[in-house]
Amino acid sequence: MSSSYQVGEMTVSARRRVLVVEDEELLRVVLCRQLMNAGYDVVEARDGREAVKILRGERPFALVLTDMIMPVMDGAELVIEIRRRWPELKVLAMSAYSPAELFRFGIPHVDGPFLRKPFSPEDLVHAVNAALDRPPETAA
Repeated sequence: MSSSYQVGEMTVSARRRVLVVEDEELLRVVLCRQLMNAGYDVVEARDGREAVKILRGERPFALVLTDMIMPVMDGAELVIEIRRRWPELKVLAMSAYSPAELFRFGIPHVDGPFLRKPFSPEDLVHAVNAALDRPPETAA
């Protein structure tokens, strides 16, 4: 069994667990499928509150890919909670809105990688790889 997976021109060298947090079911399914096809071990959550419950489980995650505008607990609240509880956990934020637009909607700026919707499967895998390669965010 191969330890690498090819997606376009990109290779994912090892399976890593990613939690996909997206309130739109169809998009969540597509994102999970694209990441699984790229060799990732993927778990899904409908909102930030469900994501926190999953993160409290026994199996660790390498990355959380989260939408920023969601009901119950939005992405910014989720990122704050992640940085408080699991500071070593990497986060990739995504939205159809730019960070400046999100700020105008009352979603605070979140430092770190950001992926603007819509994006291609290759863009998704590239952004996930880049986020995983970054040093973890730490509180100052």
